[in-house]
Amino acid sequence: MIPPGPKAEKLAEEARTRMLNEVDERRDPHTNATVGQLLDRYMKTLDVGRSTHGMYAKYLEKHVRPFVGRLKAGALDGETLDSLYAELRRCRIHCTDRRGVDHRTPRPDECDERCRSHVCMGLSSTTIRHIHFILRGVYEKGVRWRWVARNPVFDVDAPRAAKPDPRPPTAAEAVRIVDAAWEDPDWACSYGSR
Repeated sequence: MIPPGPKAEKLAEEARTRMLNEVDERRDPHTNATVGQLLDRYMKTLDVGRSTHGMYAKYLEKHVRPFVGRLKAGALDGETLDSLYAELRRCRIHCTDRRGVDHRTPRPDECDERCRSHVCMGLSSTTIRHIHFILRGVYEKGVRWRWVARNPVFDVDAPRAAKPDPRPPTAAEAVRIVDAAWEDPDWACSYGSR
């Protein structure tokens, strides 16, 4: 918005020139594609191993499409992504705060001690980070394909990585491990020959 004043005409002309340049440079995509359609296209062109492709597909189907899949690809913004990440931290099955039962199997079953009351548990920060970086890649391709003008994932901080918690053996435990290794002559000989 151009504020009124003596420089308003000049500012309006500068804004008009910027907008025309954006259109000329094709930075103003004219697509009505949804986030779901962008995800589909991305998954078709993704060049990764089979297990990685499967993991991406699972994360997107279970945790992204239900919440933002129907949005226009260009309408996704930082606030929407923050809300998505908050939901992922709240409950991994995305319940609607109903008190239900977590069954031992997705198939019809007779409830027993293995079925228990549902307690909301969010996804780990590592999983949410994976989803964040998948979405960043999706939108990088979307910008390259001119489906969207910019990558909204850059407006959101990646969830923090879990702090490493190494637990090396104590000196006494290390001695017990080495002593136990010597009980296997094959391992002890190969270790000693290095």
